[in-house]
Amino acid sequence: GAPPDLYAQLRARDGVEGVPKEAEEQIDKDLSRSACKALAGFVITSAHRHGLRRLLRAWVLHRPGVGYTQGMSHAALVLLLLCGDSDADEAAAFSIFAALVCSFEPDFFAPSLRGFQVEFDTLILLLERLRPPPPWLLDDERAPAVRLGLFISMLKLLLSLWANTLPLDLLLHVWVYLTEASVDTKDVSDANLRVVVTLLRLSSARIFAELLGAGDAVDACLISEAVSAATSLVAGEADPLAVVSGAVRLRLGDKQSTDVTRLRASARGALETEDGRDEDAG
Repeated sequence: GAPPDLYAQLRARDGVEGVPKEAEEQIDKDLSRSACKALAGFVITSAHRHGLRRLLRAWVLHRPGVGYTQGMSHAALVLLLLCGDSDADEAAAFSIFAALVCSFEPDFFAPSLRGFQVEFDTLILLLERLRPPPPWLLDDERAPAVRLGLFISMLKLLLSLWANTLPLDLLLHVWVYLTEASVDTKDVSDANLRVVVTLLRLSSARIFAELLGAGDAVDACLISEAVSAATSLVAGEADPLAVVSGAVRLRLGDKQSTDVTRLRASARGALETEDGRDEDAG
């Protein structure tokens, strides 16, 4: 496990060597725009922003291969406000933040977002396998716009570690589920996918209604807004325990998590094959 004084060590390193300039600039830009849905009603002070800066810089030093991606600051700020103001509280917030980020694929947040693309492609495979599949997941000429719109909405949802989409009570239940699930498996947990599929199923009627209203004028922006609005409404109305228990019980295939692992491998392999074709064409 991590040493108990890891956060203090990272802060000391930051004082000596600092962080890469690109990460520093992005973190500083995001300090004033890290308020999110989960923090509705909270007062964010300059002290919170200073703590946010320290925590995110420590994270970059801790996992330079992952680094900082815009959106992480939302989750980090939620944790800082909930954990408290002392140095020990800040260190606790850092530990939880690290556990949450590590519940995703190792390259999920890397600059290329390759892990996110793999997770999204796996999500599409899972949705297509549901019986019945979501009625809004079209297979006609509008399908590319639907998938691009879903991709955009998933960026907002997942890159913020759910903090910019879910109300606080549901967010905390989801975070507990994610961190517990990531400890219980050797592979990357399928918990995030389970929560996504559960929320999309609960939102399906609202998304489909928007699609019907648009007729042939379906575009990616409309779908993205419809998915974001529908999942936000459902998240605000649903009982947090019911959402998480529904995610846990959700059947994603005959072999559950091993099936998701296989689909992830298939999605990653398809992307690597596509990369190879692009290199050959170049």
